[in-house]
Amino acid sequence: MPPVRLKEGIDMDELKGDGSFFELQDFNPKDMPVEEYFDDADVYKYYSTDTQGEEDASDDSDTDSQLTPFAKLARKMKDITTDQDKGVLKDMLRQGTGNVLPSDAFVTVHYNAYLEYSDEPYDSTWLRSAPVRFSLGQGEVIAGLELAIASMKVGELSKFLVTPQYGYGKFGCPPRIPGNATLLFRIEMIKFVECGGVNQFYRMTHAQKKDAGFSLIKKVALKHRQDAKEHFEGGRYVRAAKAYETAVKCLEECHLQNSEEEVEQQKMLLHLYINSAICQLRLNHHVRVLSYCHQALDIQEQNVKAFFLKGKALRLMGEFSRARTFLCKAQRIAPNSSDITKELEKLAQDVKNFRAMEQDMCRKMFKHTVSSPPEGAVTDESRKYVGSEHAQTKTELTGCSDDFRNLVFENLQSFKDNKELMEMPMPSSGFTAEEAACICDLAKILGLCVRKRGEVN
Repeated sequence: MPPVRLKEGIDMDELKGDGSFFELQDFNPKDMPVEEYFDDADVYKYYSTDTQGEEDASDDSDTDSQLTPFAKLARKMKDITTDQDKGVLKDMLRQGTGNVLPSDAFVTVHYNAYLEYSDEPYDSTWLRSAPVRFSLGQGEVIAGLELAIASMKVGELSKFLVTPQYGYGKFGCPPRIPGNATLLFRIEMIKFVECGGVNQFYRMTHAQKKDAGFSLIKKVALKHRQDAKEHFEGGRYVRAAKAYETAVKCLEECHLQNSEEEVEQQKMLLHLYINSAICQLRLNHHVRVLSYCHQALDIQEQNVKAFFLKGKALRLMGEFSRARTFLCKAQRIAPNSSDITKELEKLAQDVKNFRAMEQDMCRKMFKHTVSSPPEGAVTDESRKYVGSEHAQTKTELTGCSDDFRNLVFENLQSFKDNKELMEMPMPSSGFTAEEAACICDLAKILGLCVRKRGEVN
C-alpha cells in the first residue's frame, strides 16, 4: 500500500500524555506522484501490439473477436511444456545457431515482459541496458521463464506466453503483476556457458575440490572467466579482477592426470594471466600487472601482449629504461602494431618531461655559488683532492668544472654532518657521465656509502 498523509502534524508533547489519536486526510492514489524510471522515447521503442490484439484485428471472425489478445496470440504458438498443458507457448521470431542449451547452463539473455492489454513492458533488461544472467535448474527465475530459455539457441529471438501456474500464480507480485496474470516475454538469447556441476563444486569440501577432475575445474574456471569479462565490459574492474583471480586459482590448484590436460590448463592460464594484467592496469595496480605478465611469460616466453603490458606498467611506474626494453621486445615480435608504436612515443615524451624535471631539481639543489673552495676541496694550484687516498687529477674528470665539484662537495658535507638524515637520493639522469663520476668520488672521499639502484628484470 502507498503511504498516507496525516491530516495534522504530530505534536511530540501530546504523545507524552495519556494518549493520542490521528485523523487521516482523504486519500486518492491517483494523487500520488508517479516516478519515471525510463525516458518515454526509450519505452516507446519496446511497445508491443501483441498485448492489444491489433495484429489480428482485420482477420477476426465473429467468434475470434470475443477472444482476448493473448488468446489470439496463443493460436499461433507452440506448446513447449513436458506435460503439453499449454502452460508455456513459444513463437520463434529469429532462429539461433548451435545446439539447444544444456539443462544447467549459465545463460545471458535480454528480455521484455508484458501484461495483457498493457503495451509498455513492466520489466525490461533492454531499458536497463543490462542483460540478466543466471544458472538454469537453480530456481533463480520463475518456472515459465526458465523453461522458455532452456528451449532456445544462441542468437535466437522468440516470444513466449507464460500462464499463471508457470509464472506468479494466483497471488501475483504486487504492485506490478496482478494475481492470475498471463505474461508475455520477448527473449533474446545472447550467450551461455556450459557449467554442469559448477554449483555442486561449491558445495564440496576443500579436500573434495582438490580431487575434482580437470573437466569440472575447467567448467568452473570458464564460468568465472565469463563473469570477469562481463564485469570488465561493464566497467566494474574490481569485480572483474576478483573473478579472474578466482578462475586462476581454480586452474592453478587442480590436479592434472596427463599431458593433454596440462597443455589445456596452460593455455587457459595464459589467457587469464593476460586478461588479469589488463584488468589490473585499469585499476593502476602496476606491480600486479608485472606479476601476471611474468607468469604469462613463464608459459610463453615470446608473448607480445605480456611484453607490451609489462612495458606500459613500467612506464607508468617511472621505470623508463626497463619499459623501453620490454616495449622494444614487443615491437620486434609485432613491428606493425600501432599500439606499441604509440606506447613508445608516450615513453619518449615521459623521458623528456622527466629529464626536464630533474634538471630543474638539480638547479634548485645547487642554486648557491661558492666563491672559494671549502676546506678539503680541490684547489686551482694542486688540482688534487686533499685528504684522499686515491688522488685524481682534473684531467681524469674532463667535463666536470671546479665550481660543480665544490658545490657537490658542500652539499655532501652538509648531508654528512646532519645526523638526522640517513639517505640523500640523487637523480638518475640530468648529469653527464663525468659529473656522475665526480659525485660518486667525492662521496667516497667523505666516507659516504654510494649505492646505485639496480635494475631487476
